[in-house]
Amino acid sequence: MNERLVLAEALLDLLPAEKILAISREPATERMQKLLVRNAVYLEKLGVLGFLTDQIEKWEPLDLFNRIHSPLEFLLERLQEKPLLPERDLLYFEEHVRRLCAPHLKVPFSLYSAAALERERNDILMEDKPGYRLEKEGPAFDRLSNLVAGAGKRIREMEPLLAEETFFFIRTLVVDFSLEGVLLYSSLPWQPGTVEIAPRLIAKREGHTRFSDALLELLTAAQLVHESRHQKHYYLFRCEDTEPVSIGQFGFVKPEFTGIPLNVTWSALPTTKPFHKFFTLAISIGWELRFLEASRGRGGLTDEEDRVVESLIRRKRKYLLPLLVQGELFRDLFTPEGEHLLEKLFVWSGYH
Repeated sequence: MNERLVLAEALLDLLPAEKILAISREPATERMQKLLVRNAVYLEKLGVLGFLTDQIEKWEPLDLFNRIHSPLEFLLERLQEKPLLPERDLLYFEEHVRRLCAPHLKVPFSLYSAAALERERNDILMEDKPGYRLEKEGPAFDRLSNLVAGAGKRIREMEPLLAEETFFFIRTLVVDFSLEGVLLYSSLPWQPGTVEIAPRLIAKREGHTRFSDALLELLTAAQLVHESRHQKHYYLFRCEDTEPVSIGQFGFVKPEFTGIPLNVTWSALPTTKPFHKFFTLAISIGWELRFLEASRGRGGLTDEEDRVVESLIRRKRKYLLPLLVQGELFRDLFTPEGEHLLEKLFVWSGYH
């Protein structure tokens, strides 16, 4: 089986972290090598180019993953805009790059609280958004930790490998408990590993205004499943296509068709996404739907809260079916590996 086909199948399949790192090692090394060439002048200025060039072939797969699945590429692109950056931001970004290039990089799981999730921004680091706070101890940290632990338990009860993947690809979680924001959830493709969730707003959208711990755990778990698929796909797409993220990843779509509009149904107004996002959208919704269906009647929910779950299931089915129909109608837009994965997705999702 060719390398690209292995990467394509990994988008849908659940795999141990060691397997994911093994199958992506060669393309991840190629991506890092290209990143060094593109940014050689700036990395030399920061005093890290020699170390990176010497170590890249010696790194373990996890070392490569920790650099690719990080804001490193985002930071280097921002630094190329040096004339536009204030001196304070320039020094701040440079220090972040040096940290990500350190010999023994460790990436802890971080929890942030937010007064209200902000719209996605591609000009600052996530932790610099107004109202975002890193929690390390105290009542807010305890509340977040209990929520994540309860959500993780629910995912493990459904499928242990799904839980392993979820917390391998999500490195930073931002939770908004308020009802003040406008953003329900988000993954940041230019800052891999970062996920934002507002579980109360998700329940409110389904017409529910009382929030038990059990319901918030389940809604958080469902969204973690969804967003972790996006995070996994961001990494695998970077391995499939080793060009800069700012150019846009192929996503197992033929390069000439990546910008073709893909119609989506989760907005009140007609909305499209680029066609190269087909697999990450369909597979993320599909796995969330599987989790929600497996959670029916379980987890100590009231009858009213069970109706929230049913409402979400109906909503996600309405999102998924039009995507699968477009995949069938436009199958010629996919690469051979993409066509193979498309057939697997049809079988997996029960689409005929």
